Amino acid sequence: MITSLIVDIIKDLLSSIPSYVLGCLPAIATIGASPMRGFLEKLMWVFRCLGCPFTGLYYTCNISNDESSLCLYWLEAKYFKFVGNHDEEKSKVDGDQLTYRPIGIHYKSLIREKFTREIINIIDECTAQASVLERLSSLPPAYYMGVGIFAGISRLVIPRDCEFLPHIPMALIWIFPALFRRIVGGILVVKDPNEKFKMFEEQSKRITSKKNRKNKRKKLTNRTPKIPVKYSDNPKYFYVFLTGFISIIIPWTVVILANLTPPVGCRCRCRYLSVQASIWSFNSLLALIQHCMGEKSVKGNTYLHAWFFISGLIVFFLLIGFVVMTSNISIWVNIFGNYCACTVQ
Repeated sequence: MITSLIVDIIKDLLSSIPSYVLGCLPAIATIGASPMRGFLEKLMWVFRCLGCPFTGLYYTCNISNDESSLCLYWLEAKYFKFVGNHDEEKSKVDGDQLTYRPIGIHYKSLIREKFTREIINIIDECTAQASVLERLSSLPPAYYMGVGIFAGISRLVIPRDCEFLPHIPMALIWIFPALFRRIVGGILVVKDPNEKFKMFEEQSKRITSKKNRKNKRKKLTNRTPKIPVKYSDNPKYFYVFLTGFISIIIPWTVVILANLTPPVGCRCRCRYLSVQASIWSFNSLLALIQHCMGEKSVKGNTYLHAWFFISGLIVFFLLIGFVVMTSNISIWVNIFGNYCACTVQ
């Protein structure tokens, strides 16, 4: 039995990949786009976003579509300075140093008129307009997701066999806001601004050290550029919790549709899909709690970042397994039993 199962899986892997699966791959790359340095770090961020919908959706739905906001989202908290009455922000400001990144519920307004020339140059260097090809590459996954929703709803009233189930594009429907933003917005962060700020920081330390040695009586201050922000009475509580709600609830819609879709044998797919939906909801809840507690860097807690990455790998292989088993219905019966035998009723 095990031997025949392995043979069936190998045959399915050697067969052509369904077009709707290939169409959804750019969606995963879009939601996980990042300016991280190096291929491995970029790939880790893709898997993190695949394992935790809140991460990608927050960046897509809560950050303004302008070069400054998109670029500065990736900066660590130490590169911001608070300008104003510190008594207003006792829990979030240590002197003029921010304790948490000024985004979401910890939102602070950027004082753009006080941006130095170094800051403006970094923003210009780290951002770029998306090309026509990059924008158009988001259209195929958007098409397959739209068709997947229509096909999934139509199957509630039109019994059919279990081949070509639209559950893969439906399961990834939460990525749609990122596709829409890529097509309409078109601003990309192509370089990690942290690297640029670190470069200026190192140069400033070397220059300051030389000047201090020449002028021993007067200590010169470090010229590391920092982003000036001020208190805002408009923290983004609504948008943050709306993003959390969407990332926690939306993954379960495909499970509900799979459970309601006839014939009876196809309903066992919801057991499989509920595993990845549980991972998405649980991780999104953790990410929401982490954001509320405050984050000093975009990765947040190191252990949670590692867990989100591992979860992304798990979800990735779950999606591959679902594609393989959908193309060969007998595998469902061999693994889960005769209840998954799919016959039109």
